[in-house]
Amino acid sequence: MMLLNTIAASMRLARRHIISRRRWVVAVAIIIIPAILAFMASRRIPQERGEIYTWIVFLMIGGILIPYLAAFLGSSIVGDEIEGRTLVYLWTRPHGRHTIFLWEYLFVAIWIALVAAVAVALTFLLLYSALDVQGIGSNLRMAMWDMIALASGGAAYAAIAFLLSTFLKSPLTIMIVYIAADNGVQFMPGFLKLLFVRHYQLAMSSNPMTDSPEGFFKFLAENQTTPETAAISLAAIALTALIAGAVMLNKREYVKS
Repeated sequence: MMLLNTIAASMRLARRHIISRRRWVVAVAIIIIPAILAFMASRRIPQERGEIYTWIVFLMIGGILIPYLAAFLGSSIVGDEIEGRTLVYLWTRPHGRHTIFLWEYLFVAIWIALVAAVAVALTFLLLYSALDVQGIGSNLRMAMWDMIALASGGAAYAAIAFLLSTFLKSPLTIMIVYIAADNGVQFMPGFLKLLFVRHYQLAMSSNPMTDSPEGFFKFLAENQTTPETAAISLAAIALTALIAGAVMLNKREYVKS
């Protein structure tokens, strides 16, 4: 019974984070803007659909829209309660407080995955709808892998933002800087790539070498991370961040200002 009450409370909190008018607008924009670009491109240069798909899915949706959505929602799990002065009501049971936030994170991660899946699916359909059924089917697996990659990356970004929000006043600022650096990961040496979520996201996707450097810097683009390793790494990043965040929540004392 206690678990059901915790889940119900978490769902109410997550719903408040997700379905506010401003956040609905953001989610719809993440879906509609790439779709509009895909529609326009499919009419003008249909023969370049592969490159257009890569640009929209990996550079726009996967590189900008989903990471920043995940950072915003992940940091708001704890941040909104602090700003709204409602955290004190969740702070009365130190040994159970983290459970509510972890369940809330789960619902937020599901929402991010849903937004990513719809954005990729709509972009794919608009670009590849002119093909016959066999042509669409042969490329469908590509789109499904990309949905999984973007959802996994989004979950990792949200977990990191959640962790930062447990001990920093401005976690979103740190996440913005991190994601900006993240988008240049293909220009980094191998040992530095391992510190960035986008490296594993690209390794899981259908196009791991997107926007790779040329010439002298081409050696930096070498990718030794398999999709399986990337999936495990993203899961490990998210799990580690969540565990650390839960520990921080249990140890933290809330002082009303």
